[in-house]
Amino acid sequence: MLENVFQHRSTSEDDYDREQHLKHLNNALVRMQEGEKELDPILVMQVDYFWLCIDGHHRLAAYNACRVEEVPVKIFTGSVDEAIEVAGAENLKAKLSLNQRDRRNVAWKLTTAEIGSKRSVVEKSGVSDGTVAKMRRLRKELIEKGFKPEELDWVQAQDANEGRLGERGGDEWQDQMIEAFENKLKKAFGKHVHRNRTFISTAVYNLYPSLIRTIIEDHVIDHREQVEGIFEECDLE
Repeated sequence: MLENVFQHRSTSEDDYDREQHLKHLNNALVRMQEGEKELDPILVMQVDYFWLCIDGHHRLAAYNACRVEEVPVKIFTGSVDEAIEVAGAENLKAKLSLNQRDRRNVAWKLTTAEIGSKRSVVEKSGVSDGTVAKMRRLRKELIEKGFKPEELDWVQAQDANEGRLGERGGDEWQDQMIEAFENKLKKAFGKHVHRNRTFISTAVYNLYPSLIRTIIEDHVIDHREQVEGIFEECDLE
């Protein structure tokens, strides 16, 4: 699994879409008879002694979740560069389609690696001819400024060219984002959030299970005593 190479969807965003897609695949497998649990074949290729997943990362995750050990595959026999192109094209056709940001990152990845012609990048990524032309110019500008374009995603590349790389992750930017989401949550939940906290927490978990995990990871230390108290009340070790 080399998702940074062959998986063109963002790994830290759009978790809701991925979770719903994975849930759909899991449900499909559960409904199938034993011995007949097969989704569309996963596309793989051999590099040295390893087999790599080019397309079908979510299907593979669903198989693992359902403990299906033998799965159908198709073998890709082209080069690694061709496999990266194919992965982008297959993602465009998949049920969980690429959003605009991911499509641009596909185009940027192909551009920085100098894989394929401009026309090929347009076809494989789904972005416009003008966007690819802009990416080609930006790649040259970044190299002249001493950057390594292949180490940046599309947004980072633009920030780097404008001298703003890293600003989106600064403390002031984070505080602004937190305040913005706080205001949205206040408006959505209203004045009686505590009265409905059980319903709200269950709804959030149903929609965004990865968000619950993030909350736990980010704040469990600050509430260690409360967590230990809950485990004691439930007689859990």
